[in-house]
Amino acid sequence: MELQAGFFPGLQNMQQREDEERACLAEGHAMPGISVSDLRLWLPSAIAAMEARSVCEIVVPRAVQEHEYRLRVGQANESLHKVRRLLLVRTHLYKLKDTTSRGVRANMRSQDKILVLNDQIRRAADQYRMARVALVMLGGVLERNGWERTLKDLREDNTKKRKTKKQRCEAKTPHPPSWIWLVQGQVYDPADGVTMNEVWIEWAKPRVRCHRWREEVDLLEEEMGQREGDNVQVEGEAAYAVRQAAIESQLACATGASNARREGAAGNEDTDAEDENRDKDGEEDEKEDSDDEEELPIPSLPQRPTKPTYVDEVLTM
Repeated sequence: MELQAGFFPGLQNMQQREDEERACLAEGHAMPGISVSDLRLWLPSAIAAMEARSVCEIVVPRAVQEHEYRLRVGQANESLHKVRRLLLVRTHLYKLKDTTSRGVRANMRSQDKILVLNDQIRRAADQYRMARVALVMLGGVLERNGWERTLKDLREDNTKKRKTKKQRCEAKTPHPPSWIWLVQGQVYDPADGVTMNEVWIEWAKPRVRCHRWREEVDLLEEEMGQREGDNVQVEGEAAYAVRQAAIESQLACATGASNARREGAAGNEDTDAEDENRDKDGEEDEKEDSDDEEELPIPSLPQRPTKPTYVDEVLTM
């Protein structure tokens, strides 16, 4: 802030008035703090967008305006190139999804990647629009409009998904390519290998990050291995290791003995069960034999011969 006040002497009064307005709005209550991201930088483009009365109070050197003008031109061109590159990558992902993704899991994974890419495209487009607004303000002050031929207004239609071949054939009038694909009057042809170059760039960026973090992990492990410990620390660690080894050995022995006892008890139970089954089978066989003996018929006794009585003789007469 002090450096900025040296370049713009009248800016300090403007900031003081803003603080007073915030205090009046608070009406005696505690004023909420302002986050760092919400602080206004008061660049020459922001000062040029203020009211005429406030602009007259702040004198901005032309050299500072020239510096921001060049900065905004580079920022806008870089953001526009990023938008084009991400659009090519998105087209490649759509084609890859249509040709190789099969099943719910693969389609959901491809769709998640496309959604992340859409968010990156939106942020790059917002950055381009912000840089273009600053160029509009600085162009009016510096009387420069050469950038308008290549840095046009970026609408939502310019970053939409490309229509399919069927939709293009059904359209009544052919839709011309967006201006972002035209560079100095030449059509930007995605079929000349540029698409694969952009895809390789997007693939190389996370690969570089992965290798960098892997290198950081290797360096950290190397530094941890090179640390120097005193004799007391080394002896303590060795004693702790020996004690833990003894505890683990005791646990292993106790577990082995317990398993052996459990297996022996299980074997005895199986033997007793077999004996009981054998006794039950013998009892059942004896019972069946006794039942068979009871069912046999009892033989009749031989009849003793008897002499006829007087009544029998009279009846026979």
